[in-house]
Amino acid sequence: MKMGRGFVNTLLDLLVDPTDSTTLFTLARLEHEAQQLLGVPVSVLTPHFLSIKFRDRVLQQAEPL
Repeated sequence: MKMGRGFVNTLLDLLVDPTDSTTLFTLARLEHEAQQLLGVPVSVLTPHFLSIKFRDRVLQQAEPL
């Protein structure tokens, strides 16, 4: 989790490890609920969604919750 200028003008980027049952709807619901709860723009991503160009750097800087 990082605060600052992240993906598509969000203030908070959440990187999640999906399970076999995770769907796009699951991620969208999580993003919506996080925005409602926190009151800031949130982006929910999975590692595979990240560009290979900077995926390793993002994963190294990620902070588990």
